[in-house]
Amino acid sequence: MKKGLWTAILMVVAVSFVIFGPSASWAQAKGPIKIGFITPLSGGFVANGKDMLMGFQLYLEEIGYQVAGRKIELLVEDDEAIPATSLTKTRKLVEKDGVHMMAGGLVASTGYALVPYIESKEIPMFYPIMANDDLTQRKISKWIVRTGWSCSQPNHPLADYAYNILKFRKVSCIAYDFAFGWESMGGFQKVFEDMGGKVLQKIWPPMTTQDFSPYLAQISKEADAVYALFSGRATMQFVKQYQEFGLKGKIPLIGGGTVTDEHALPSMGDEAIGIITALHYSEALDNPVNKKFVKAFREMAKKPASYYSEGSYTAASSVSHKFCPRFWQFIVFQWSRHLSRHG
Repeated sequence: MKKGLWTAILMVVAVSFVIFGPSASWAQAKGPIKIGFITPLSGGFVANGKDMLMGFQLYLEEIGYQVAGRKIELLVEDDEAIPATSLTKTRKLVEKDGVHMMAGGLVASTGYALVPYIESKEIPMFYPIMANDDLTQRKISKWIVRTGWSCSQPNHPLADYAYNILKFRKVSCIAYDFAFGWESMGGFQKVFEDMGGKVLQKIWPPMTTQDFSPYLAQISKEADAVYALFSGRATMQFVKQYQEFGLKGKIPLIGGGTVTDEHALPSMGDEAIGIITALHYSEALDNPVNKKFVKAFREMAKKPASYYSEGSYTAASSVSHKFCPRFWQFIVFQWSRHLSRHG
């Protein structure tokens, strides 16, 4: 934790640029290290976005926004969780503001949309939250590292639990109609049906849905359970309407962990009781490192720590040369080549 992201960048770049030659001057340069950060600060995902930003800022505050005698300047842009806007704001940060690296982004569709631009500009970018499966499978990027998880990942054990422990055999699925929903539900369906279960239907409300009644009316009465995948404002509305529609108590509700993540859970009432979800993080995680983080985040934000805040904090604090030397050696080599060609 002490050798955080920014220490790693400066130390590894400084040493490696001396070895590679063309860009040794970068390590000796003066002025701030500029970090571009995109996140939704308006719209339906504002709770997610604010948690992301505060988690990132918390780590920077811990190191005093300074490393090895150089200030760190964080430049933040609101991308509204819209891929086209994310690309526009990223271009602005890179081409106008001259950031040295990028981080952030919320929705998986943004994750895919940014890849061609990041690759063309040859600038390092970290994805703390965007969980696209293909970023580490079929569409591996040379300039992007995902420090969090993959969409399908926690849904594999959830499907196993649903089949073997909860004894569900027929499940109806309802999830966002974009990459995050597709890949999360796909992970659940693959394992659940391999076990012998059956997904009866797949219902896809768009990201902008505010009234889930037309979609709830489609849920099969034959279902043993409903799998759901939402976040932000949508998950609070969905869970509330699931109860109002008379489904709570009749058909158990399970789902991806963002449905009951701490960014939304404090705003829910009894309608959230009994929902079973799977995610790689919870504020209740009982270990010394998380307890320290939760205490610091609550003091800063005056609210519970969510996966979105922890993911951004962890991206900033735990990615170091010690943990991923090959990645940093590759980034440094590629960056030195880029600077030697473009100045």
